[in-house]
Amino acid sequence: MDAIFYHGHGRQGFKLTSSAASVYDRPVVAAEIYGAFQEDKFTVNTLYQAAMEVFVRGINSLIPHGMWYDTEPQSVRIPPLISGYSKKLQSALRQFNDFAARTSMMLTGGKQIAEIGIIYPIASLQGFYHFEAKDNNGFGKFAPKETDYLTIGDELTNTLHRDFTFIHPQLFLSKQYIIADKQVILSNKINSQAYKVIIIQGGKVISYYTLKKIQQFYNAGGKVIATSMLPTKSAEFGLDTGINRIVKEMFYGTKKTSTRMILKPNGGAAIFLLNPDSAILIKTLDQLTPNADVIIKDSNNSTAGNGRFSYLHKVRDGKQIYYFANSTTDVINAEVMLRGK
Repeated sequence: MDAIFYHGHGRQGFKLTSSAASVYDRPVVAAEIYGAFQEDKFTVNTLYQAAMEVFVRGINSLIPHGMWYDTEPQSVRIPPLISGYSKKLQSALRQFNDFAARTSMMLTGGKQIAEIGIIYPIASLQGFYHFEAKDNNGFGKFAPKETDYLTIGDELTNTLHRDFTFIHPQLFLSKQYIIADKQVILSNKINSQAYKVIIIQGGKVISYYTLKKIQQFYNAGGKVIATSMLPTKSAEFGLDTGINRIVKEMFYGTKKTSTRMILKPNGGAAIFLLNPDSAILIKTLDQLTPNADVIIKDSNNSTAGNGRFSYLHKVRDGKQIYYFANSTTDVINAEVMLRGK
């Protein structure tokens, strides 16, 4: 992936790349970073802030853009200059390189502990998109208003501190995703994951077969949250009726302004959140999965310096690795609880 233009740009989407690495069981996830950041605003803090934000979102290998080896200004075609020739960075690079190398080493390989799976709403995005639309500016922002997968993911990482992985609906149908013990198991050789909650992101269109498997998870005692808009159309021809039948069975009686939870005797639960703000989302997650892997309480959720506070938990070679990243310019005071011993 590419972390480009300025600190914070594209941050909501970083997890898409690391989620792909999770499903394909790839241990190294690389980011070209710092490209085209504004030279006059680039500082030593920027080095650390941007690095922490990609590390905590599952990237573990940095490819710094701007490693120019010529002091001639015209040779630095795209700033910033990140090298010993930079007077403002030269004294900090040795320590930063140690930080980056050690963090990369610790976070490479192993398995990520993420107990929430978010269904990537590709069918809804495709169903809405057309090149000739007057509002299509060609910059990747032309999407239906109910599209909330990036917003929800950002809230989970930055505010609610509940880690997750995006799931492509087509891959979800493969044998790689198994329903067992009221969980969806990503059955990888190394980076296996177990999702206790599946989130259906807001969208009008979804694959009938994907929704059917989600219903199987619900019927087996799984927890399902739908946000912003329930689907009404099938990605496959002629199966709209099946979509609406499953939605009715899982979210029956849930009016558009309701947050009624439909429960099953075996512990299964389905709830539709029309307006999934942080307060209702954390309340729902606390109700569905109160014994979270990591619980961070009383964090002030600062965004000072355009930064965030978040965490990553991995298990490698039998060792528990917790990475906490504060990319804000504030001191963060928070109570952190880790499940287990």
